[in-house]
Amino acid sequence: MSTTYKEYYFSFTPEYEGINLSKLEKMYEVLERPCVETVEKMFKITFASGVENNRPVYLYQDSPDMQNDELLDRFDGKVDLSVPPFDHLTSAPLYKKDVKFKIEWMYIRDELVRVRTFINSNLRSTITHDSRNNF
Repeated sequence: MSTTYKEYYFSFTPEYEGINLSKLEKMYEVLERPCVETVEKMFKITFASGVENNRPVYLYQDSPDMQNDELLDRFDGKVDLSVPPFDHLTSAPLYKKDVKFKIEWMYIRDELVRVRTFINSNLRSTITHDSRNNF
């Protein structure tokens, strides 16, 4: 059995937004799925889509922002990495601006059997390999 992992440190502040975007794109590569939704699903978060009146706009199912057609039209499909993402486990934005995302792969006899994700060392998800459906 062997385990490998990748860690990505984000600082959710305006001056680090470009650096955060570069790290997010690297996460796409290691997950082999080039979309923000995959990252959000695996970490059980939603990245902000923008900021309106000094308040982050989060577009996820049951979000009050989803009920506002003007916000939806303006921010749908956008990602704002200058503010912490919404945490679906606590139903609030992440309280820290500095966040470590970790992706861990477990192999047995060189076959991938499990992928786990963590935020700041807290387990977020475990995905077990299914040889018929991959994950």
